[in-house]
Amino acid sequence: MKIKRMVSLLLAVCVMASTAAPVFAAEEPLPVLAVSGADLSEEAAPGELPASTEAPAPAETPVATEAPAPAETPAPAETSAPTEVPASTGTPVPTETPADSSVPVVEETPAAAPDEVDRAAQSKKAAPQIPGFEQYTGEAIDTAAQYMLVAQDQREGSNDVYALYLSADGASTSPGALKAKGAVTAQLTLTDGAVSAAWLKNGEQLSLDQLLLDVKQNEEGGYAFSNAATGQWLKLDGSMTAGSENYLAVEKKADGSYNLWNAAHNRVLSFNINGDGGKFTGAQTDFWGPQSETAYSVYLYVRQADESAPQIPGFSLYTSSQLDLSKEYLIVTRGKNEAYKDEVYALYLSDAGKSLNPGALNGADGTVTAKLTLTDGSVQAAWLKDGSTLSMEDLTLVGSAMDDGFSLQNAKSGNYLALAESNMVSDQAVKLGVVKAGDGWQIKGGSRVLDFNRKGDTTQFPNHITDFWG
Repeated sequence: MKIKRMVSLLLAVCVMASTAAPVFAAEEPLPVLAVSGADLSEEAAPGELPASTEAPAPAETPVATEAPAPAETPAPAETSAPTEVPASTGTPVPTETPADSSVPVVEETPAAAPDEVDRAAQSKKAAPQIPGFEQYTGEAIDTAAQYMLVAQDQREGSNDVYALYLSADGASTSPGALKAKGAVTAQLTLTDGAVSAAWLKNGEQLSLDQLLLDVKQNEEGGYAFSNAATGQWLKLDGSMTAGSENYLAVEKKADGSYNLWNAAHNRVLSFNINGDGGKFTGAQTDFWGPQSETAYSVYLYVRQADESAPQIPGFSLYTSSQLDLSKEYLIVTRGKNEAYKDEVYALYLSDAGKSLNPGALNGADGTVTAKLTLTDGSVQAAWLKDGSTLSMEDLTLVGSAMDDGFSLQNAKSGNYLALAESNMVSDQAVKLGVVKAGDGWQIKGGSRVLDFNRKGDTTQFPNHITDFWG
């Protein structure tokens, strides 16, 4: 008999529907973004037009740098398999680095007049509202989250919203050219509480996963933005994107938008719209990398918090698409049935789990489960099997790369998650598949997928024990 699973796992990342587990990453101090001393202005390099030193005003007479490209014809316009139920048994440089050989050196847009800045700022609209997302305005970039970088048409009467798309085309697109329409841009359609996306270049339909960017931080405080689906990183030097990581400076602005720039090459991420009447009106619509800010703000958005994910003091919900091996994780779930929705549980790699059949769901409750109590900004844990007190150090897991997968270990006990045919826990490292699945994560060992069952929950196996299982 097969029954559709109704539980998923989160990483603290927490456990939320079917085979997807929520994961929470332990909170840690985030560095303050210190970029205010950087100078984004500089004379243009030979072969390029002068950099814009101020944001262009909408009413400025356009300087045509090229004839607008003809409109391109849009090209014509995607779920997890259910789990199988087992048996109940900084300093600017005077000249720029030359562009990659594959990228033609072209002129940049001329600078805007100094008196245009205030007028451009006054005309800016508020950040757009995007269904399912919320604007991120943190002082520091949270590397546990995924971000969508967004710009909008500033003209009255237009509601057009765009997102940065790290396409492979970006690897051959000069950041100062604006020659190709929408090479690294997706146009968003916001209707009926939903959002869809299409590549501006040709109208090809895109999934939101192709627009969500993971972030890494280096010791110097720089941030590298990448998309797992395309394999591209934001570059902003000789090209817009590249297949290898590249770190940028990030600064939050007073209006809640952000500056992202490559200080070594004096380029800042910005946006342009063909025909907007501004200084660059003759250039193409696309994200680009001028040598100073323009009138277009770049906003950061994150997915709205999963309302069913518990809030665990000292931990934050991990939503990035790849495990960060420098973090500690808590695998968490909560009761799905209305009667149990306030119950929160965490995976506990106990020694008793070494002899626990992951597919049986019989015997004592909670052999590999801790029950969490969340009160007054604190969290307490107890082993569900016997009620004994546990610390967070008993529950947190660290990941390690293993072949083409990962191992998950509790550093205090030394035990590993096994999900093997005859044991849930092992004292030896076991390779697991750990992938993002919807709002949660799928953690798989061989043919078994980590899941959770709550005794009495009629959406699951009400006559079997409460425990994590496989």
